[in-house]
Amino acid sequence: VDRSAPETRESAEFRNAFSQLQNDIRQIIADHDGAEVRISDDEHLVSFKSVTKAVHSALAVETLYKKFGKSSPANRHLILKIALNAGVPVTKNESIFEDTIRMAERMSAISKDVIVVSAEVSELYRSENVNTFFTGSNICALTPADEQFITRLMDYTDSVWNDTNFKAIDFIRPTGYSKSQLNRKLVALTGKSPNAFIREFRLNKALKLFRKGDHNISEIAFETGFSSPSYFTTCFQKQFGHQPSEYLALR
Repeated sequence: VDRSAPETRESAEFRNAFSQLQNDIRQIIADHDGAEVRISDDEHLVSFKSVTKAVHSALAVETLYKKFGKSSPANRHLILKIALNAGVPVTKNESIFEDTIRMAERMSAISKDVIVVSAEVSELYRSENVNTFFTGSNICALTPADEQFITRLMDYTDSVWNDTNFKAIDFIRPTGYSKSQLNRKLVALTGKSPNAFIREFRLNKALKLFRKGDHNISEIAFETGFSSPSYFTTCFQKQFGHQPSEYLALR
């Protein structure tokens, strides 16, 4: 769950409602035999005993989120993303499940849908449920080709996102796609053009820096690859509904 700050007059109500949402999510996880590995305001990392329980838990959380978003205008500042990936058993030893988690994080970051599942999760779910599969307008089931594209795209993005000289056309070489193919693929998976994708990626990095509280607006603008603080402010306000200075004041 990613959130930008609600309006000041609603902050207390929002905090209480958000706390209750967190508790309700944890109850859903427990009801589906999920084991919490890492929990924060922005993330729930959970291991499940079966793919079916993981999927049903995700659907229950999505239903809860829809009700939460309708209960107050302030709650619309929340964006829910759920990624389901399968791999080695999840424990507190990060070296064991690092690749599985990294891919899940990338899936949730890139997908335009609320719930995104890996090709392996889709296959395992079908094997556990007589070859049936869940459907929904907010669910995306990736193909192996999609996952390969995401890996190449995100490996490259992680290495260049804060370079002010980077251009979206530079995605062509590492992904192996032509300009038109790249645009179609990104729009299909993310709902965004290459330029919009890298801009939003940088803005989400900026949010994390703001939360640390040890950078000013100009520093964050340049550290996240924007050409100027004024352009950064324009993009930030368009994306999150607040100027960076307003966001900092409401933290």
